[in-house]
Amino acid sequence: MALCCLKLGEYAQCIRACDSALELDSKNEKCFFRRGQSYLAMLDYNEAIKDFQQVLKLNPSNTAATQHIQTCREQ
Repeated sequence: MALCCLKLGEYAQCIRACDSALELDSKNEKCFFRRGQSYLAMLDYNEAIKDFQQVLKLNPSNTAATQHIQTCREQ
């Protein structure tokens, strides 16, 4: 559901879907990543960085998360 909302540009709804999924699985890398992408799209760089850092804690080799953190810092 979060992916669909993200693709449709419904970022607040994507964040809510990720929040719900993270209540069930607090280590869901995709949820942190998608929520981070939504925050990034909404220009909430601090929250986006937090989520992308969580992705890197779960999967240090995720280069997309590293790139998104760099994008947030540049903005």
